[in-house]
Amino acid sequence: MSEQTCINKGNALRFFAHLFSVALVTGMCSSAAAGTVTPPEGCEAFLTVQSTSCEVEHYWKCDSDPDGVKWRYVLGQDGPTYVSQVDDEYRWLFSENLINGRQEFMGKREKDRQSMGDLLTSGVDSYDFVQLLSYPGRGVVEQHITGFDRLNGDNIVVDGQALLGSDYELREVSGEDAFEMRGQEYVLEEFNLFLGGIGEFRNNEGIWESYNQSPITFARPGGAGFLTDTPLFGCGEILSALDAPVTPAG
Repeated sequence: MSEQTCINKGNALRFFAHLFSVALVTGMCSSAAAGTVTPPEGCEAFLTVQSTSCEVEHYWKCDSDPDGVKWRYVLGQDGPTYVSQVDDEYRWLFSENLINGRQEFMGKREKDRQSMGDLLTSGVDSYDFVQLLSYPGRGVVEQHITGFDRLNGDNIVVDGQALLGSDYELREVSGEDAFEMRGQEYVLEEFNLFLGGIGEFRNNEGIWESYNQSPITFARPGGAGFLTDTPLFGCGEILSALDAPVTPAG
């Protein structure tokens, strides 16, 4: 989807994405007994990632989406928590917190758009853009996001998967509310994806809190654990107080 299409068809994208996320939750509930997640009709899953933070993430592509667009669906120990959509440059097109209904979607042409291509070729990428933020029953506000990603050379292999290490910082401002994050994460170059790592965040109270969303295992179609609905690592431990999965900028 081009930037202009995203702007002109913002309402349609919002409506579609909301219906899509509802369909995901419905599908999850209907398949809970089987212990697996079933992607929506017309979508094909290609990767499952288990992380340190008691979360399992599934990634898929859908026939109805433009080339390069991917969906991420996250489950915790109590069920679905988060769904998001990015393009091949890892621009944040849409996300929804499936616990409290908070939605974020691209609302304006970016001043400095996110570019995975720039990061991989030059080693650094900055961004400066506005998303629209919506809570149920509270209207829509603008959220100004700035930050950068930088390859740091700390490349690793996790469960046989080569990952590029990166550092990042980001700041989100909505009215008088400000949220900051910084830390390290990983790039899965094969699919142009960012994966969580270790970092910290700070909200209006000014206190920095740490998190760890590092990947532990990967599963592909046909492999053990592919599309499982059960997170395997870090469950039962004291997790972050955030009411949504921490999603570092990418």
